Amino acid sequence: MSDKYLVDCCSGTLAAIKCASLFSCTPECDADLKDWIAEKNAELNTRGIHLYVLKRCESCALVYVFRISQLRRTLEDPKNRDFLLRYGYPVGTGDLYLCLSHLKERMRGCSSSTFPHEIGVFLGYPLCDVTGFIDNRGKNYTVSGLWKSYTGKEEAGRTFSRLNKCHHIYWQLWVSGRRSILQLTVAG
Repeated sequence: MSDKYLVDCCSGTLAAIKCASLFSCTPECDADLKDWIAEKNAELNTRGIHLYVLKRCESCALVYVFRISQLRRTLEDPKNRDFLLRYGYPVGTGDLYLCLSHLKERMRGCSSSTFPHEIGVFLGYPLCDVTGFIDNRGKNYTVSGLWKSYTGKEEAGRTFSRLNKCHHIYWQLWVSGRRSILQLTVAG
């Protein structure tokens, strides 16, 4: 496992611009993944960042990286809470890990036709874009970047540009030798 995944796929979360990110990796074995996750959590929890394995298949793992304070605010938003309640999420409990456990369960055995697209809320996407994606089955979007946006083309474009710039800066720092994820992580 490599910290490169965090820089390449999670720079917006490390920089506190997004509440969460997701990446897929191919660990050698479960022990390697478990050890790396434990090491990163020990290092990054002090900055408010947590790593959580959402799905593990034979050849890959889907790792969710989130800022606990931002995710809590996202899930406590009344519109997001009401939306997630429709999918059976225990959002009223205040237990983020209970909600993540429910998401993990919904991802177990999912296919492209049964994928839990409500994950967009957990990634900090605007609710109108999450519901727009679900209602339009991924079509008819106004602009596409890190996600498909269904309203506010200009605002979404600015957000995508900001996240792309963040990724570029983080990647440049990484390739120029700044190899400490902790140094690249904004406290929060």
